[in-house]
Formats: sequence, structure tokens, C-alpha cells
Amino acid sequence: PKSYPEPKFSNWQTLVGKKFGKLEVISYGGQEVRGPQNQHLWNCKCECKNIVTIEQLDLTRKRKTCCGKGSCNELIHKPARDDSRKKYTF
Repeated sequence: PKSYPEPKFSNWQTLVGKKFGKLEVISYGGQEVRGPQNQHLWNCKCECKNIVTIEQLDLTRKRKTCCGKGSCNELIHKPARDDSRKKYTF
């Protein structure tokens, strides 16, 4: 992913170096225009070594905590065990 210089707003707070689950932010990834607001993008390195670009709100609201690829996806998103079919005897 391409890196861009971070904005110079007076209230700007960088996410570089912060961890969100298995993702560590490595650089600013620019902006994506979506409707009336711009979404800030961040380049992140997952513990499984994949590098992905994630929207800031997905990181800060913990909607994305891994890259979602390969073994990382399987470890994080394993389906819950279905206990609804257990038979109970009285």
C-alpha cells in the first residue's frame, strides 16, 4: 500500500505505532472521499505479516482487529460452537 504524509491539522492524532487487536498501524494511507465526509485510511501490519489498508473508524471502533486473510481469519473468526442440538434427559 502507498503511504502519504499525514495531515497537519491542529487536533490531528496519529495512529502510527498503535495496536488494534492483531493489527499495528505502520503508516498513513491517505483519504477516501465517501459522501460528505472523508475517511482516513491507515496501512496496518497484521501479526501474520500481511499488510492491509483499513479505515480509521474500523480501527478505532474495533470493527477490524485482524487482516481477515488466511490463517489469521480462521483464528479470529471461528464459528461459535452450536450447543442447540444437545439432548437433555430428565
